[in-house]
Amino acid sequence: MDSNNTSDRTIQHDFGNHSIYQEEKKTKLVTVIIVVTMIAEIIVGVWSGSMALLADGVHMGGHALALGLATLAYYLTRKYADDRSFTWGSGKINDLVAYTSSILLMATIAFMIWESVSRLFHPVQMLYEEAVMVAFIGLLVNLFSIFILLRNPENEHTHGIHDHCSHSENRNNIDLNSYDNNFKAAIIHVVADSATSVAALLGIFIAWIWGWDWLDPMIGLIASMVILKWSVGLLKNSGSVLLDKESGSGIKKQVVDSIKTVNPQAHIMDLHIWSVGPKSYVVVAIIGSSVDQDSSSRYRSMLEQIEGVYHPVIEIRAL
Repeated sequence: MDSNNTSDRTIQHDFGNHSIYQEEKKTKLVTVIIVVTMIAEIIVGVWSGSMALLADGVHMGGHALALGLATLAYYLTRKYADDRSFTWGSGKINDLVAYTSSILLMATIAFMIWESVSRLFHPVQMLYEEAVMVAFIGLLVNLFSIFILLRNPENEHTHGIHDHCSHSENRNNIDLNSYDNNFKAAIIHVVADSATSVAALLGIFIAWIWGWDWLDPMIGLIASMVILKWSVGLLKNSGSVLLDKESGSGIKKQVVDSIKTVNPQAHIMDLHIWSVGPKSYVVVAIIGSSVDQDSSSRYRSMLEQIEGVYHPVIEIRAL
């Protein structure tokens, strides 16, 4: 039989990858803003002969690449959402890009550390007015980008990404853990650049006023360490998903409680839960039961009521 043939009895190939549209929309908008800023800085830098503007434009190109990859990941996730050749759906495309993005970010951090250490031992003369102008432009663009990424108006929903909660809770609490790894990577890139701009402005002003030229590279080192911590966390989270590491205790408790609701005497002999995309999980369980004619469909129906659980696979073994 042709494996590509389907029938009315074929189970829908759905792992929640059709509805990640709000994060994609925000990431796409920020990507456009960063690209426009990059082009403008490069053009003005070449026209005016400002190496600082030209260098920042090239620097913006790195962030444009990372955000462009994030946008592409959302597009590919939706495009291949119904492709059955992706056994557990296309959601891991997001985590693959997030993992790649974290590596790119760490490469940038390595360069920042190298430059900061080099300038501690071999100070360079700064063009203070030009440096302040460039850092200020970068900060404004990044703050506006952060506002776009983190805003959560009352009439917006981030389907497939956030846990369902009240609108007031969404507006007042910003929890990065509620976002998918791809979106977190985009946020970290922009926040990291903002932190660098703030650190640069602080260091430049102090060096300008008091002549403490060593403070600018020192602040650069401190900012690099903070960003490195974020990057390592993102690398671990996205890597765990790519390697099918078992998901957290929260979803596991819901699964166990659902199984016990169907049959309080059920013995869970084997249980595997792993993430296959943003807030999407697959459950495979072997359940020992002493109940005659205990049906796996009863457990599947209960597990499918858990938000984010798709295609639960249940095997019943008699005790």
